[in-house]
Amino acid sequence: MAGLLLLAVVLPLVVGAFAGSLELPRNDDWSYRHIAVGLARTGRFTLDGISETMIIGQILFTQPFLWVAGLQPWAFTAAGVVFATAGILSAFAMARRVLPARDAALAAALLAIFPGYLAYATSFMSDVPALAAQFLSLALGAIAIRRRPVHMGWLLAAAAMGIFAFSIREFAAAAPASVMLAAIAAERGRVRMWALAIGVVAFCVGIHVWRSTLPGQLPPVGPGYGSFSQSTQAFSSIALVVAPAALVGAIKWCDHLRRIDLLMGLEVGSILAVARLLQWVSDGSMPPIILDNLASQWGVPARLYMVGGRPLLFTDAEWAAVNGLALVATVVVLAIGAGIAGAHLRRCDKSLRVLVSRVGSPAGILVLFAL
Repeated sequence: MAGLLLLAVVLPLVVGAFAGSLELPRNDDWSYRHIAVGLARTGRFTLDGISETMIIGQILFTQPFLWVAGLQPWAFTAAGVVFATAGILSAFAMARRVLPARDAALAAALLAIFPGYLAYATSFMSDVPALAAQFLSLALGAIAIRRRPVHMGWLLAAAAMGIFAFSIREFAAAAPASVMLAAIAAERGRVRMWALAIGVVAFCVGIHVWRSTLPGQLPPVGPGYGSFSQSTQAFSSIALVVAPAALVGAIKWCDHLRRIDLLMGLEVGSILAVARLLQWVSDGSMPPIILDNLASQWGVPARLYMVGGRPLLFTDAEWAAVNGLALVATVVVLAIGAGIAGAHLRRCDKSLRVLVSRVGSPAGILVLFAL
């Protein structure tokens, strides 16, 4: 773990210190800093008409750091270090619930090398804080569900951390939802499970409603987010990083993989890859394969998000090779993922009862979260 923390926390700090950029805002976090400082100065929670993320929990969490620092910018760096450390530790803790220590360390290391992670690790962006809270919620939920009966203390902690994650980014609701669905599957007859699930939903709705009443709301914007193209870019970005883990999984499951399952995943992946290649040919230029706000030829973030120029890190040929590798990784991960998923389903012997019982397990939590 020391090596992972050196890579994911210490390295960004050292690079930022030498570059003199630790206290500089990055990407959208200038907006979050403005809201946080405004709350610390006035005691009133006022948005700035710019931020559209939930951000509530992150702003509240940072207030003690601002009080100690006297509103100095290093408070945000300190809060970022806490979140970055929690992100790696929670990733390892989550993976450790279903993997040996060495494999869990590999999973955490893959997180650290994900495009954009190190660049934002010690910033005040909401990505790492929301991720850390989600992973901690999943890890606590896995500890609770591993026991029979399900341990309510650990489950309550998982629910609370999941609500905190949602208060930072709305999509983080996936974590507490996965934990509660797995808990219900583990013990469907316990009324307390259903009551806690309803309570989590009520808390999340309450936070969302309260945020909508705060002054400084973002004006209505047109559609554009969540498109199919962006979804495929997100998957290719993830596939580029997790492909080594997928290959390890294929080796371990090679005796259980069926050709029909592999072909199904291969077909879906090939359709996505061919669609991108056809777009490349028709447009005459390479379409974005991976999320360009997290990785670009100029580093992180893309030039669109920074004033001024930066040196080119990848030539056009090198960047085309990286994107081509991402396309290959997309096909490989989908094929292997379909093969392993098919093997798991066959282990259930076509029994719905067995399938539901597997959902009510630590591995089931992660499957629900991935979906």
